[in-house]
Amino acid sequence: APKMVRSFWDEVSRHFDSQEVKEILSLVAFFLGATPFDTPALYSLLSYTELVHDGYHNVKGGMYKIVEGLLKEMEKQNINITYHTSIKGFNKDGNKVTSFIDQNDKKWEADIFVVNADAAVFRNKVMQKKSYSTAKLDKQKWTLAPFTMYLGIDKKLPELEHHSYFLGDNFEEYA
Repeated sequence: APKMVRSFWDEVSRHFDSQEVKEILSLVAFFLGATPFDTPALYSLLSYTELVHDGYHNVKGGMYKIVEGLLKEMEKQNINITYHTSIKGFNKDGNKVTSFIDQNDKKWEADIFVVNADAAVFRNKVMQKKSYSTAKLDKQKWTLAPFTMYLGIDKKLPELEHHSYFLGDNFEEYA
């Protein structure tokens, strides 16, 4: 229960004195879209899994194999995917969305919709929900996802291990 109210940073500070060790163990909080100072200590279980159970396992053939597998399964179920389409409006029946309208005024009807867009912006711009107005969104505290860079290189770099992190001496300011 204390891990629910204590921050990730407070938890690692209880066990380590070294600033470097605390910073390294706290990196997982950034991948959760927050900082170690506002992420609950409960997520320290991820670090535990990484250290005690030999880390996380990589997908054979790369992460895109997951996408390829999902697409293959969707094909088997005759699920259609439409790419390069922007939604500008919608129709609904009560609380249920019945169709979306795209940039060419084409009406898309389905039983289930999966939207690949920022949820808050979509609710604001397309669904026009007042609780997601631009003014309200601008006041929100947003995650650090834009600062995470995934770099794919088609050759080996022997001087770098995979999952490299580069930290300066301003961890708290960076966070």
